[in-house]
Amino acid sequence: MKTRLNFKTKKEFLTKYEAIAEDYDSQRSTTFEDKKVLKEQLNIINQIIKKNQPKKILEAGCGTGRILIPLTANGNKIDGFDLSKNMLNQLSKKDPKIRTKIGDIEKIPYKSDTYDLVYSITVLIHLTNFEKGFREMYRVAKKGGLVVFDLPNKCSFWTRLSLLFDPNKKRTRLYSLKELKEYFKGYEYQITGIFSYARTFYKIHVLRYIINFLDNYLKLPISQRTQFIVIVKKN
Repeated sequence: MKTRLNFKTKKEFLTKYEAIAEDYDSQRSTTFEDKKVLKEQLNIINQIIKKNQPKKILEAGCGTGRILIPLTANGNKIDGFDLSKNMLNQLSKKDPKIRTKIGDIEKIPYKSDTYDLVYSITVLIHLTNFEKGFREMYRVAKKGGLVVFDLPNKCSFWTRLSLLFDPNKKRTRLYSLKELKEYFKGYEYQITGIFSYARTFYKIHVLRYIINFLDNYLKLPISQRTQFIVIVKKN
C-alpha cells in the first residue's frame, strides 16, 4: 500500500523544523509517550556506546540536542550537525560547548574515516531514500566503526492495522525487514528493534502502564517491532 508522506522534499522538511525549533523541546517532552520514546532511543544508543566504547562520536541530525546532550552529560564526546540553523541555535543555548555544524545528512560536512560511531535517530525516515544518508554516515565512520540509525517497520502488526484504519494519514517512509536484509547483505550488520506495541497506546491513560510493562518484558520478535534499529560495522 502506498502511503501519504509527511514530507515530499527536503525543503518541506527544513521549512517545518526551522519554524518549530523554538517550541520543539516543549512539544516533544511533555506526555508519557514523548518521555517513553526518548528513553528508549537513549537506551539503545547508550547500550551501543557502553558495549563498544567509541572515542569519537557523531550525531547526524542532532536537532536541539534531545539525545546528544544527555549522552554528553554521561561523559561522551560527541559532535553534531543538523540541516536546521534554528534547531542548532536551541541546542547552543542549552550547551554552547558542544561542537556543531550546519550540514546535510546526504552530504555530511566531515572528512571520511573520522568517527568510531555515527548515529542518527528519526532522520533517515524523512529522506526520499535512506540510502544516500546511510552511505554518507558510512563514509565518515572509521574502519571498524559503527553506523546506527532507525527506520519504521511497515510489516509490524500495528503498522498494518494503522494503515488499514487510517490509510490517508501522512506518514514517514516504511520499510520491511526483508528489504533491509536485501540492501545490507553486503555489509556486516545487525537489525534489532524497539517498541513492540503501538506507541498510540501510550496516549491512553488506562492502557499506558500495561503497554509499558509489556514493551519492557514481553517483547515481540524483531519482525514485528514497530521501529527497526540498524547497526552496521564498517569493514
